[in-house]
Amino acid sequence: MYKISSTPESSNPPEELSPLAQIQATYGLKTREAVEMFTQLDSEDRAEICGEMKQMLKNKRIIKEEGNVIYIRFHSVQN
Repeated sequence: MYKISSTPESSNPPEELSPLAQIQATYGLKTREAVEMFTQLDSEDRAEICGEMKQMLKNKRIIKEEGNVIYIRFHSVQN
């Protein structure tokens, strides 16, 4: 991903964005901050976080954010 100058006649090549800047541009600041925190964890803690995320997805947890309020709806899992 490249940052393009707003001046069309610019003779400088596009500035390449860092991976974190690309994440922020694509997914937003909160995701960038989450990735920054994740990268500071050791491998055991990273594995634990990944396990927790998998469990959230398995439980079909739906999160909807509106303004400063986050709504969480859980679907019951049928056995």
